Amino acid sequence: MQKLLHRLTKPLIGLLGLLMLSGGAQADATLTADLLRTFARCDSSFFTQLANTPDLASLGPLDTQPGFANFKVANPKALEDKSNQLAFSRPIQINGLTIQSYYDHYNNLGWDGRYWTWGFVLKGSQQDILKALPAEIRAMLHRDKGGDWVRAERIKLDDTPRAWQPINDEASGTVPAHGTAERVLSLGPISDNSSDVALLCSLQGFPDQALLQAIRPDGAKWLFDPAYQEKKKQLVSEFLDTYEPFSSEVFNKSEQALRDEAHAFIEKQKAAYAAAHVERPAAFWTEYEAAELQLSREMSPPTRASALVKILIGAYMMHYGDLEDLQAVVQAEEPRWTRLIMNGIVSQDAYFGTKSSGYVAVYERRQDELMKPLAERYGKMLAP
Repeated sequence: MQKLLHRLTKPLIGLLGLLMLSGGAQADATLTADLLRTFARCDSSFFTQLANTPDLASLGPLDTQPGFANFKVANPKALEDKSNQLAFSRPIQINGLTIQSYYDHYNNLGWDGRYWTWGFVLKGSQQDILKALPAEIRAMLHRDKGGDWVRAERIKLDDTPRAWQPINDEASGTVPAHGTAERVLSLGPISDNSSDVALLCSLQGFPDQALLQAIRPDGAKWLFDPAYQEKKKQLVSEFLDTYEPFSSEVFNKSEQALRDEAHAFIEKQKAAYAAAHVERPAAFWTEYEAAELQLSREMSPPTRASALVKILIGAYMMHYGDLEDLQAVVQAEEPRWTRLIMNGIVSQDAYFGTKSSGYVAVYERRQDELMKPLAERYGKMLAP
């Protein structure tokens, strides 16, 4: 009898085990190997497939839009406190992989680009996870000089047609150049301070609306939202209304000081013309000095140069700053321009370079306008 019971119960136990495994597999069917393959493209097709995945909400909260779904982390802008991760309601098993959570992070470095990073945090060592990945994904990756497994590509926004080009190891790890964007598929530690291994996609650099729509449509939706852009414009206008690029005392000169400088300049020019054996009548020197004095008056203070620099700085703020960055600039104590640099909206070199080049451009253009009649009446002028 015992032998009969054993023969009867053993198959039942095996069948029960299969049913339990089947139930577990069915529960985990929300994430599949096929979804991982789509994810590895690092484009919007992943979010489209998520939107069409049944029972996705059983894993955690979602951000959904028509034809789009993404797991919703508490704070995608957080750096180290794991608020940029969503622990799934249960670990997900896919072909030997155990997926524990979802990672989604956004960081705006302004002048050095915007960075979106998203993907899955997995259980196990990097090598074990690599072996368990679908073969198609393994074939995409190569080991970089830092030890991670990556596929890195770059696109130039001005290219027609646009095409992703591989990034070699020598060029990886550098800040993207302006006018470019990069996307990377990687398998490695989620951060320098963590032992967690993650399969991640990242988009970094300076994607425009069309490129962002093709890869992170949720990013395109808020970043290029007309109402959002209008709020940014209002803050930029508020800043520029009271911003003066050239407030140094060097531009606050008296009329007499300007006359003395113009006269001293003309005396040097007389010597230069004499050394070059170029003669000019007295009327030329009178008109030349008057033109130089007029130029100095217009550039002290440099109203036209200031207007040009404001246009350029405003464009930087709109292009590189997010709303909270601009709010910080507007609310900062004077000198508020330092906040432009601290918040990464413009680099220090670019800020002072913009002021210098803006001043020089206006100065030279106005100088040409004032000197052109002299050249027409008296002949070619020598360079100062």
